[in-house]
Amino acid sequence: MESWEKRLIYPRPEAEQLFLERTPVPGRCPACGEESVAVYPVATHQGARMLTRCQRCFHTISLERPAPSDQWPPFRSVSYEWTASPAERASRDAHDGRRP
Repeated sequence: MESWEKRLIYPRPEAEQLFLERTPVPGRCPACGEESVAVYPVATHQGARMLTRCQRCFHTISLERPAPSDQWPPFRSVSYEWTASPAERASRDAHDGRRP
């Protein structure tokens, strides 16, 4: 596992324009059968996620929380992977309509 400091010290981009690199992954799209499947980082209403999507029909194959090796988001808090407190879990459940 990499050092937590790499999450805090992020070099200034040298390129004038930034672009998103979509990493090809093996597999077929269950919707259209195409082999052009890629994974890339996205920001959603649920927070940072890694999206696996068909590049032909844009069918979403999976949307998962990023692993530490994904380096997404680049300025992720050191405490990002920590377990939520009981108060925070209760607040999330109430917000999502899952009251006990």
